[in-house]
Amino acid sequence: MDRTAEIVYKDLRKKIESGYYSQGTKLEDEKDLAEAYGVRRHTIRLAIKKLAEEGVVKRIKGRGTFVAAEIQKKFLGLIENSWQFRVLKSALSNSREQYSLFSEGSPVLNFEILWLEDDKPVCYEKCLVDVVKNPHILQLMNSQQKIHPVEYLSEKLSVQYIQEIYEIGKLTKSVSKHLQTDLKITIFRTIILKNQLDEVLALSILKYHPGVQIKQIRKV
Repeated sequence: MDRTAEIVYKDLRKKIESGYYSQGTKLEDEKDLAEAYGVRRHTIRLAIKKLAEEGVVKRIKGRGTFVAAEIQKKFLGLIENSWQFRVLKSALSNSREQYSLFSEGSPVLNFEILWLEDDKPVCYEKCLVDVVKNPHILQLMNSQQKIHPVEYLSEKLSVQYIQEIYEIGKLTKSVSKHLQTDLKITIFRTIILKNQLDEVLALSILKYHPGVQIKQIRKV
């Protein structure tokens, strides 16, 4: 996708996130959108294609393009809105080998995720989900759905608490390679999601590129 199409895509997505286009709303046709943005119809087509791949809009032949779903913000609201993610791999593992916060011996689905801004890596994430408490998460294994695993969980169950831990850590060689940096010391951020019984449902360990500015906007 070229830069102009990316700008149009981000603006349309922002309008959907803000509620300007609500669920079920039909978008303007390609010609009208092209005139509104001052671009070619091909550029609009590329932007719509990316939104459709993410499941944000749905194209119906002969009828047009519609907003398929409201964009949930329970987890992704903690991440810079302009960032996009790519799942590198997912696999089942034993929680004792991963993190002590989970029930001992509980199977965990492990996602490795790379966050990007303007196609540049800005954050490496390891997302761990308790499979016993969240069996439906298995549907995301090898899935083509463009949805973050914790965001997927937020649609299936009620997350009551979010705990955050910040610390300074050292990047491994493999993570440094993903982030395309020679610098080793950076900020590690752990996000823990719990239910009403204070049980850990999932956690994400985010390792930021040393040159990235971390910004958060909180509603008070």
